[in-house]
Amino acid sequence: DPGNLGTIFRCAEIQALPEKFEIQKKEEENVENEPPDELLCPITNEILEDPVITDDGHTYERAAIMDWFSRGYKTSPMTNQPLKNTDVRPNVAMKAIISAWNQKQFIYDSKAT
Repeated sequence: DPGNLGTIFRCAEIQALPEKFEIQKKEEENVENEPPDELLCPITNEILEDPVITDDGHTYERAAIMDWFSRGYKTSPMTNQPLKNTDVRPNVAMKAIISAWNQKQFIYDSKAT
């Protein structure tokens, strides 16, 4: 009977709800507290606090790249290619992304406790 077909589909959806909630719960449990690699300095492998961009467009922790330059390197730590200059400029966008990620982690950690 076509009228019963809708009831059968609703029953199947209701029966699937616990499984859907289990999947969602597992996904929430798998939220990593580790930052994505893109938020890490490629020199220190730590989350960026004062991200700066070099001439070749790569982002580093300011102290780490300045140390690199102070050791006499004039190349990109990422590509080993010569840099036109050793000037750095703040990566404001990355700083905002990291701030948002930190805030999300704080909220997630607060809910976990």
